Amino acid sequence: MKKIILLLALVLFLLNSVTYSQSDKPVALVKKVVKIVDYNKGAETDWESAKTGTPLIDGGQVKTGPKSLALVLFTEGSLLRVRENSILNIYGSKEGNRVKRNTVMEKGTLGFDVKKQGDDEFKFTTPTAVASIRGTDGLIFCDSTVTRVYLNGGELYIESTTDPTKNGKIVGGEKISMDLDGNIVKTELTEDDKKAVEQAKTQSIKKIIIKTPNGDLQIEYYSSDQK
Repeated sequence: MKKIILLLALVLFLLNSVTYSQSDKPVALVKKVVKIVDYNKGAETDWESAKTGTPLIDGGQVKTGPKSLALVLFTEGSLLRVRENSILNIYGSKEGNRVKRNTVMEKGTLGFDVKKQGDDEFKFTTPTAVASIRGTDGLIFCDSTVTRVYLNGGELYIESTTDPTKNGKIVGGEKISMDLDGNIVKTELTEDDKKAVEQAKTQSIKKIIIKTPNGDLQIEYYSSDQK
């Protein structure tokens, strides 16, 4: 009986170890940091300063300050540009051979370049909408009342967080907005919209060099006029 109990305890320990190692496995990393970028390993953990190469696990968060920028690279190659004053939650899980990736944005602006997913899934969730993306790039703006998406290429399916029957689809060259009531407005991108998408891709960084007695001090910040 004692041997059986010890064996069961060992099995439970191994299962817990496997579960922990899987949940602790990075689903993305911080590729670049400009000015104020913080991260944590989950909503219940403390914020820390992010650095280039900082791993992001399932449930982790990234937060950018004024004139700041974070580039987040997923393990399959998709790239997100988290622009100033934004908060992003990172999720990734595997079900059989299928990987589900979801980024939950509470507020802010996000540029994205999502690789073709095959059978995998990549979603963006905001307070008003859930957007499913397969191999495309563009911009997302959101706050607590509305979500706007500018799509440069590929296609995107969007549905309301309050009423999934209210949904829509756009392709490259179109934009869509959805409010809390699920109301949808879909139009073609204007020239200014196209410029905004392209400017976000350039990751325009400005530098200030300050002369000091101990040498030059270089400060980088993200140009916030790209909106």
